[in-house]
Amino acid sequence: SGAGKSTLAACLDRRGYTVVSDDICLLDPRARNSGVTPGQTLVVPVAPSLKLWRSALEHLGARVEDLPQVFSRDDKYRLKISEIDQRLPLAQVFFLEWAGHAADTAISITPVSGVNAVARMMEFTHNDYLMKATGRREENFLLCGRILSHVRAFTLRRPRDFAHIEQVIEQVVDALEPQLNQAG
Repeated sequence: SGAGKSTLAACLDRRGYTVVSDDICLLDPRARNSGVTPGQTLVVPVAPSLKLWRSALEHLGARVEDLPQVFSRDDKYRLKISEIDQRLPLAQVFFLEWAGHAADTAISITPVSGVNAVARMMEFTHNDYLMKATGRREENFLLCGRILSHVRAFTLRRPRDFAHIEQVIEQVVDALEPQLNQAG
């Protein structure tokens, strides 16, 4: 929560990239569709909208008055994006981090591999309240390992402001391009 996922997704959507989900990303590790590499993980489309803070929407030039507010006390709104109905192959995983302090404007994308990538992914699979409660922590560990054996993982570290968002998007697109070109 608060890592900037939706804002990055909205910027990528504005550039014509397909956004499949927002806060919750469902992964199907049992690729069954023809034309999909065996063992490849598919991303299941979840919601055709992004939940964005007022400041992100204003940066994107969207009129908050025209958007439905998210049912909460937060100043967040739903921005509709293109709806897709097909599962898409997972290409890469990005773990988002903010820069350590306001003066730090460095943007970096660094590879995360092996057990470090698995541990990071497990942080985001509702481990404590779902996997632990249902006795599925070991299964989750193995599944995260299997998923990450087919995709590359990175940490994206960037400043916490909109002044550098275009540079961040450029670096993300550069990191994605080789994967996108292979997919055709």
